[in-house]
Amino acid sequence: MINVAKAKIDPAQIFAHPADVLHEASLTREEKIDILKSWEYDECELSVAEEENMRGSNGHANCLDEILQCLRALHADETGSRSIDTKHG
Repeated sequence: MINVAKAKIDPAQIFAHPADVLHEASLTREEKIDILKSWEYDECELSVAEEENMRGSNGHANCLDEILQCLRALHADETGSRSIDTKHG
């Protein structure tokens, strides 16, 4: 059983790939979207840190494209929630 609260805080510690979230049968669509959006935020923040010549501390490869594909597969834009607001849009 997936610890949803922990997965929302640090998805990369629970899942090896964003597609693993998408295919996890024990999660609801809303939980999957929340987890993927959290992961999206983390990856965007990591990208900003890299732009500023700082290294990310988690060592995970940037997988933003895969996260966005998974969110599209879940039709996340239909939930009424807005995309994250960060320095990079």
